[in-house]
Amino acid sequence: MTDATEPSAHAPSGPGRSPLRRFLCMEDALARARAGAFGPGDAGWPHYERARAAREAAGALSAPVERLERSDGSAAALSLLREATHWALCALVAQSGAPLDASAPPADVWSAFEGTSASAEIAATVAPGDLGRGRHALLEATFQSIAEGDAAWRAAHLASLFTLVDALLSRLDDASRAVARVRVTRFARAATLLVLVVAVLVGSALRVRAYLRGPNLALGRVTTASSELAQWGTPGGAVDGNTDTMGFHTDNDATPWLAIDLGSPKLIAEVVVYNRTDSSPERAVPLLVELSSDGASYELAARRDEPFVVWRAKLAPRTARWVRVKVPHKSYLHLNEVEVYAPR
Repeated sequence: MTDATEPSAHAPSGPGRSPLRRFLCMEDALARARAGAFGPGDAGWPHYERARAAREAAGALSAPVERLERSDGSAAALSLLREATHWALCALVAQSGAPLDASAPPADVWSAFEGTSASAEIAATVAPGDLGRGRHALLEATFQSIAEGDAAWRAAHLASLFTLVDALLSRLDDASRAVARVRVTRFARAATLLVLVVAVLVGSALRVRAYLRGPNLALGRVTTASSELAQWGTPGGAVDGNTDTMGFHTDNDATPWLAIDLGSPKLIAEVVVYNRTDSSPERAVPLLVELSSDGASYELAARRDEPFVVWRAKLAPRTARWVRVKVPHKSYLHLNEVEVYAPR
């Protein structure tokens, strides 16, 4: 049954569908994955589960726990790997759609496997020596020859069978996860596109906002402060355009302040203050915004008594050349940035 939330595996994905939809929905890739899908209920799945169980048991025997440390588990592990190889071959033959009698001798199962496309892929990934020893262990070795073979013979065949079984199971694993991988990739593509769209929208909104608000009148202007601790930034850092890091830092003054000379009288409607956030932001509370036409006599324009990260002080538009921010008691003053805007 086709998943109602996904395009049909047989839906056309040619010129009638947009490139964006083909990229996001991955309809062709999903159709191919479904065509080769392998999961519970499919032919060969019980064989795959038996092969996986036998391989895990063989792995445990090849690295025995303490109760087996005095015995050699390689013979038993070889027998289990022969079983795992047989069932993995059965699963691959069944998955290919070829007729298969699961009770057929291992030689017939191997011959049927050689007629599938999986055979060439396995031959390309497994070294000829491992493939040959794996085939010999499955088709020619007997329980007696395995039990009586010397340790070196068993070790070589054990290693080769592990390599062969893991290659067979890996191909089955890939088939069982094919649809899931397409879905994950599709989700990642959609998420990436969403992030890009949001970034574009946010960037556009910021550009529109900057346009509507007009230029920052304080950017790059001459600044002075009641004092400065140069190692923490000079007054000019408050008008450098960087709102993310501390711009300046005064000493512990009676009424610390920062003044910005706009260069000539400007009509002012808003002052934006970016507080320091990495340490002691409370030192900037309360904070006064004052305006002056001569740089000597200042009048209060706005006051902030609550803690803040960004304070957008809206003012009744008035003309001034100097803008000053001040703490009206003994303290340090340190801010990230101060911006000044005219009315729009």
